[in-house]
Amino acid sequence: MPIGIRYHGSSSGDTAGIKLIDVSDPQNPFLFINYRGGGKPSNLFVQNKTVFSADYDFGFEILNVSDLPNVHLLSKSERTSGFFGVYVENHYAYFTANSIIEKGLHIYDVKNISNPTLVNIFPMEGNPCDLQVIDSIAYIADYEAGLFMINVSDPNF
Repeated sequence: MPIGIRYHGSSSGDTAGIKLIDVSDPQNPFLFINYRGGGKPSNLFVQNKTVFSADYDFGFEILNVSDLPNVHLLSKSERTSGFFGVYVENHYAYFTANSIIEKGLHIYDVKNISNPTLVNIFPMEGNPCDLQVIDSIAYIADYEAGLFMINVSDPNF
């Protein structure tokens, strides 16, 4: 992430999009870029010069931000329901879905970032939202059921 640039996802109405905010002067932050993709980002994960955006409406977008102020769409999912949380580790992107259709942990292989491949879906009850992966354990916060821990050392479980 460039020094002085912070990322923010906004999912509300006319302001929906991914914001890159220049905070190099903390007293005078300003909106540097307002990337408006096709949906409503709920959560972001930044890894090097790549932004992974979980989206309420259609799943996810993956963006290249190595050539600021230009933002390039690398890939986008074509889902009928959205994602809430996102975490990326070891060439896998982990997303939580809390829609009625496909609640659970969705794991994508992102070695080929232009063509992510769905590896597995771990169905869950409740309302999964945010997550983090540490030492092959996915820690998933759930609005209704508390905390889930799932071993993801083999994403094909």
